[in-house]
Order: sequence, then structure tokens, then C-alpha cells
Amino acid sequence: MKKSTAAILLAAAMTCAMGTTAFAAPEPEFEPNADYEKWCAIDYTIEDIGAEMVVTVSAMEDDSKMDIQCNFYGDDQHAVAEKDGDGWKVVEDKTGFMETDTPIIIEKALKEGEWAKMGEEAPAADDKAADEKEKVKLPVEPEFEPNRDDYDKYTAIDYTIEDIGAEMVVTISSLEDESKMEILCNFFGDDQKAVAEKDGDEWKVIEDKTGFMETDTPLIIAKAQEQNIWLPTDETAEAAAADDAAEGEAAADGELPVEPEFEPNKEYDKYTAIDYTIEDIGAEMVVTISSLEDESKMEILCNFFGDDQKAVAEKDGDGWKIVEDKTGFMETDTPIIIEKAQEQNIWLPIEK
Repeated sequence: MKKSTAAILLAAAMTCAMGTTAFAAPEPEFEPNADYEKWCAIDYTIEDIGAEMVVTVSAMEDDSKMDIQCNFYGDDQHAVAEKDGDGWKVVEDKTGFMETDTPIIIEKALKEGEWAKMGEEAPAADDKAADEKEKVKLPVEPEFEPNRDDYDKYTAIDYTIEDIGAEMVVTISSLEDESKMEILCNFFGDDQKAVAEKDGDEWKVIEDKTGFMETDTPLIIAKAQEQNIWLPTDETAEAAAADDAAEGEAAADGELPVEPEFEPNKEYDKYTAIDYTIEDIGAEMVVTISSLEDESKMEILCNFFGDDQKAVAEKDGDGWKIVEDKTGFMETDTPIIIEKAQEQNIWLPIEK
């Protein structure tokens, strides 16, 4: 089932509204498995044997089962894994070589994969960036404030009760896992409030202010989930999401928030630039950070008080190990600079 050179080319998806890292998706070498519902392609390397490959991952919509196809050293590999608690159980392994790598491939696909529905191409980078940007803006203006104290996210939808012709805009506040939701709306001059909790595959209405929302509450929730555009109820996070979207748009246009003063290092995969100040000495600078794709190793270039600085750090557990420090002054600041770059989360590919 290998693809020809005219196969679908997955485009790099730019930073999304909530600030995820952009990954360049490779051209798949295998067709996805049509028995599944979505698919992606990722680069993967088996480090201990140096086998580099492009893996096609086909998945059920709920990520409960996945199909892995790749080739290394001339052998086609095929493995199937099912979700097993917090891990994965390999239920099929064509060659017997994929037991260890299959769970790692799946986790990488879940983190980095640009998923497309089965039978469809992934959206082009510009289209996806636009789609993600739109997720920051609700399609209708809420008429009621969300419940910011008790819930994690909210949305708004247009809704019509067909048999009485009542048209309204509904605000839906939800817990993060969507197990409980609150509905606020108004029709025929009466403010409505209903609260529902997930009950198996259904919804149980546990509060209904006027008694008129029993039937419509589950339909409203279903429409909100289908729309699937949510904003955080935390006002600070909501403002940050809007800022992230603006930054993501800049990244989509190939722009960083500050102009780098140093060229990135072509031995790395991506780069960014940030403003940074060493507070105790008042040194202000623009820092160029070059990074490997998995962010396991980074290089820092900057200048303060007339001296060019260069530091290299490698990931060490939850921290960073400085493996090079040109002047000896960057030991303390390098991990902080890296953290700020990762928090900004706008990366551009390094041209080779």
C-alpha cells in the first residue's frame, strides 16, 4: 500500500490559537488504513539502530486503537495497538520488531501529528492557521456571561426551538472534561437556566429554572460539542488565547515578535527570537534560540555589554544541562531563556 511520489503532501501546520508547537508533516510512504477514521504521518527514528523512517498512523476517532505502517532496512512493518489503561497493548506485529517502538510512535503522533479525516487530505498550512485563529472568536456574540466561577470553558451558539419558533443565542459553560454544563438563554422574555450532568451516553438535567428546558438542553449541548469552539472562562487565559492567536498569525506569515540579531544555527531544525533582560545588571538583549525539532537541545546567541554570548544546553530530566558557555556568564540565564522561548512557542524552520 505504498504511496507514489504524487501522494498527498501534508503541509506544516502553524502555531494554533492555544499555543501548540508547529511540526512539519512528512510525505506519507504508506496509504492510511481505510478501516480507521483519521490518519497522520510522522518522522521517527529508532535511535539505537539509527533507522529513520516515515510512519503512517491510522486511528479511531477516540484514539482507542491505532494502526502503524512503516519500513526500515527494506522490511515493511505493520503493527496494531489498542488503548490499555494509560498505556498501549500491541495486538498485532507483522515482523515482531515493533513491540517497543509502537507506543512511542503513537505518543509522538498524538503530540505532533497533523491529523486528517480518512479519505481527506490534511488542511494546508494557511487554511489550518486560519481555522485555528477562528477558534479564538466565537461565531455568535454571547448574550449572557459564562459562569466563570464554577466552569472551565464556554461557548455560544444560535439555537431555535422549532415548534414554537423561539430563536435565541445560548451561552454554554462547561467543565474541561465536558461532564457537566450550564445553559443560559432567553426566549419570549424569560431568562432560562439549566444545568446538566453526563449520565452514560446521555445527559441528566439536574436544574431547570423555568421547567421549559428539559427537552432542548441535550440538543443544545450536542450542537455546542459539534461546533467545538471553546474559550477559557478564566479571563486572563482568554486574553492570553487571543494574544497567542495574534502571535500564531504572525508566525504563519513567517514573522517573529522581535527581529533576530543573530542568524540561527543550521545544525538545528527550528529557531525563534525573544526579548530578554538580565534584571540584576540591567542588560537588555534580543536572543536567538536554535533548537532541535524535539527541543532536546538548544543553542543561545545574544550580546550584552558588547560581548557576544553563546551557550548550548541539553535536556536533562525536567531541567537543562549547560554543555557549552562561551563566556561563562550564561549558566543561570540559559534555562530561563529557553523556558521563555518555549512559553512564547513561535518557531520558524531553519533553512538548510
